[in-house]
Amino acid sequence: MFDGSFKARAMQEGLDVDDDEGIPGLPELPGFRSDGATPPFEAFAHVSKRMLDGYSLLVSSGFRPEAIGMAMLGATVNFYDMLGMRDVLPDILRSMADSIDSDDAVH
Repeated sequence: MFDGSFKARAMQEGLDVDDDEGIPGLPELPGFRSDGATPPFEAFAHVSKRMLDGYSLLVSSGFRPEAIGMAMLGATVNFYDMLGMRDVLPDILRSMADSIDSDDAVH
């Protein structure tokens, strides 16, 4: 999946690379409830850190932040497609844009 240079650079950047393809693994997470409740913060914290570390690595490798941001938004659209939720994404993005415009916290 990733070439050796990516893994070496990731390790140099301090990422926790723990498999042969250079993909950091998830920590042990608390049990998830099956009632559809929001997963615990710990699940999001690790994934968010991995994403930020990956995007930071791309920026430090010379990719333009704007290009990385567009790719990230494209991945978000694909994620919503995968979950069968693409139809709700425009309203979510509009709401987030309104929050950004009014300097409210976006989360």
